[in-house]
Amino acid sequence: MKRRYILATTLYCAWIFWMSSQPRPLGVDIPGGLGVDKMAHFVVYGGLAGLVSVGLRRSETRLSVPWQFWFPILFAAAYGVTDEFHQLFVPQRTFSVADMGANAAGGFAAQAFLWYVWWRPRKTAPMALEGAGGKPTAKWQDYTFDGLSKNAETPIAAERMVEKERPEW
Repeated sequence: MKRRYILATTLYCAWIFWMSSQPRPLGVDIPGGLGVDKMAHFVVYGGLAGLVSVGLRRSETRLSVPWQFWFPILFAAAYGVTDEFHQLFVPQRTFSVADMGANAAGGFAAQAFLWYVWWRPRKTAPMALEGAGGKPTAKWQDYTFDGLSKNAETPIAAERMVEKERPEW
């Protein structure tokens, strides 16, 4: 990952650590029965996985496609485990397996949103080409479900292929 994404991820993790070091995060008692605590874990660790995912994608890492998908989820879940262990030593905080589940679920949800909604595979616009006899024909760049072009090895390379093939209208 590029340094700016490493720095952003480090600062985000430091913020999580600082928040989990507080006996009462944000100065309020959070009622456990409403699920607000689990939703907070879901959102915060979804943000962490999203940040790592964007950092990997924009840094043009040479990770395989499955690792590009799973690494941010595993990173968020692993950091969530260390956070829960850290809370054993913080007054009025406890270790919770349910919180770890919310952390992992948030990481997975963020990654699924990024991959299948935000960065979903798309087809390029048809390009007018001169066919036999001067008749225009159309050509489409086809993508597989994982977002890769048939001729590209990484999602970044696929995006660049689309940019190169897009006509200037």
